[in-house]
This record gives sequence, structure tokens and C-alpha cells, in this order.
Amino acid sequence: MVLVKYIENPSKVSKSTVESGNLFEQEYSKKIHKQNIAILISDRLLRDKNCGQIDLASFNGKIITLYEIKRFGVLSHRQSKRIFKSARMLSEYFTCAVGIEYIFAKK
Repeated sequence: MVLVKYIENPSKVSKSTVESGNLFEQEYSKKIHKQNIAILISDRLLRDKNCGQIDLASFNGKIITLYEIKRFGVLSHRQSKRIFKSARMLSEYFTCAVGIEYIFAKK
């Protein structure tokens, strides 16, 4: 089972685009991993399976949650499909529910 949740949150980060995006992701990483167990998922494995790379992943004892964090830009349909494919693959592999949370900074 794959669950999808969209969250919009502001960030007070104001640096270059790339640096700001990295800081935004780090900000959420700290929040997420204080509450759940961090999971490292190999980018190479996901690429080999034609799946989308994951920004962050965590496990709360029942559900694996994948996080796509966007400080700038938009999520393309193609990228969304690949992340969904990653969620399906992980759900089958671990035989548990996998959720996807898309976190976007408000403009």
C-alpha cells in the first residue's frame, strides 16, 4: 500500500538556490529523524530498477515514509512516477506500507 501526503511549509533560508535547497532538506531531515528511524536507500539500486531517487526515508515501526523535499521548482510527472515506483518496490520488498510525503516551500 502506498500513501501520498502533500505538505507546504515555509523556510527562513535565504542563500543561493542550491545551498538553500540543501539547507531546506537538512532542516526537514533533522525534524523527521528525531521522530523516526532513518533509512538509507541506495541511489544505485533505485537507478538500476528505474526508480526515483529518494531525498529522505524513515521508518516508524509500521510504515516506511519516503520524502521528496522541494525548496525551489516543481515535481515533474515523470519524477513523481519514479518515486511512486520506488515506493511500490520498497513496499513489496519489506512487505509493509510505504507512504510518500511531498514537502514544498511556500513562495
